[in-house]
Amino acid sequence: MPSFLKNKSGFTLIELLIVLGIIVALSALIIVAINPSLQFKMARDNQRKTHVSVIHGAFSEYKAREGEFPPCLDGEILAEECENYLVSDYLVSIPEDPRDDCTGSGYLVKESLAQGVGVKAECAEGEEITAGDWRD
Repeated sequence: MPSFLKNKSGFTLIELLIVLGIIVALSALIIVAINPSLQFKMARDNQRKTHVSVIHGAFSEYKAREGEFPPCLDGEILAEECENYLVSDYLVSIPEDPRDDCTGSGYLVKESLAQGVGVKAECAEGEEITAGDWRD
């Protein structure tokens, strides 16, 4: 009998199945720990925080230059209703909410009682996201 048939080395089918089972179990635990849907929600909310801050800054800068808020600011409005006053001088464009299922841009703006302006992300998925003086 040839010598290469006598020295059989390798893994048995059972050993391979056990290792494969362990890998699958660890993979499932890692996916649950990472929770991709929660990570995506947090990322979208971080983007909304940036947008709210940028919109608030544009309204504040407009008031600093002009002495008053744009005439479009009447009650609670969507940010894009003031697009004609803010885009080009203060913003490149009105930011859009990261999800497509929001009304308009997804950002509400209103003048506050303290003569300031408040901005709110209408479609926030976690905690309420506001900038400036926003009070319900």
